[in-house]
Amino acid sequence: MSIKQKTDAEANQLATGVTDPATGVPYPLANADPYLAEVGRRDARIAAVLALAANLRVDEINEAADGVAVAPGRATIGGTVVVYAGADPAVSALPDNATTNVWLDAGGVVGSGAEWPAAQHLKLAEVVMASGAITAITDRRVDAIFTS
Repeated sequence: MSIKQKTDAEANQLATGVTDPATGVPYPLANADPYLAEVGRRDARIAAVLALAANLRVDEINEAADGVAVAPGRATIGGTVVVYAGADPAVSALPDNATTNVWLDAGGVVGSGAEWPAAQHLKLAEVVMASGAITAITDRRVDAIFTS
């Protein structure tokens, strides 16, 4: 999928000191004095938005080719707020040549297996191992956002 980029004219129009309504990220005013302060405020807001995206993110780790880390975060599972401190690794000894599901349960414990559990949980990721290496991590946190 190719996402259309803004033209130079459209991008230059953003340099009027507007704020993106969806993210709250400000676009620095062209030639603002001091410009660095404007850039700093923008970068701080971008960092805050990215911190939300990092909540309970599953990533590869350097220490073991067959393990993943889960970043700290919080979620509501079954009406209860669950706070997870993060772990590196959170799941180790992933089976080779297989897809492993990774989830957070209502007790705040990260679990993994070939099937999603029947008990209430938050899907975090699907991790694919092939030939002794992680070849794909599919983020499944979005499943909790887009539900009916």
